[in-house]
Amino acid sequence: MAGQALSRERIVEVAIELADAEGLDSVSMRRVAKQLGAGTMSLYRHVSDKEELLREMIDSLHSRHAYPDPGDLDWRGRMRLLARHDWRMYTAHPWLLTATATLAPPAGPHMLASMEWALGALEPLRLTPGQAGRAIMTVTHYLQGSARLALADPAGGSGARESPGDGPGEAWRGRLGGDDLSAFPRVAALVASAPDDGATRGDDWVMTGLEMVLDGIAAQSGRAPA
Repeated sequence: MAGQALSRERIVEVAIELADAEGLDSVSMRRVAKQLGAGTMSLYRHVSDKEELLREMIDSLHSRHAYPDPGDLDWRGRMRLLARHDWRMYTAHPWLLTATATLAPPAGPHMLASMEWALGALEPLRLTPGQAGRAIMTVTHYLQGSARLALADPAGGSGARESPGDGPGEAWRGRLGGDDLSAFPRVAALVASAPDDGATRGDDWVMTGLEMVLDGIAAQSGRAPA
């Protein structure tokens, strides 16, 4: 790494690699400089401080995971497309869940472009700007919460970065399948039930839950759920 020219892009790239490998807490200007084989002070000619570095890291990932042209997809299809892109981003880079755990995370141009795309996807519903913002926040929080649970679940396996776990239904069946649940008949029925809609593998359970969220968003516009 010491032989490569120092640049803003290279600094951000190495910081992301470090966060992916060891978590966000491992990222410091000193540690990034060491990975690059450079002096810590030399980084400040390209990135002013750690806060700017974090913003650049987040924005770089939104560039890599930019939403594609939605073509003729309706608003629900666009939100499903958004969800799959964001799910892959969160599960491939778990530190991002910590870095964006705020109502107003650090935002660069690519992240703002993602927000613009998402808000545009909801335009057919004719929501107010506030309703559209809350709708996107609800979808985002659902995806982030689901990713946190899936990544923390040992059932997900160390190699299941993109589609971790088999979903909450399978997890509860595995945990409670052999227990006496006679005092909890509704829980027993849930554990004994067959998986619905084939949502048992990978991220299918996340997308099934997303449909419930989208139904709620549709209701805000006065439209009946599709």
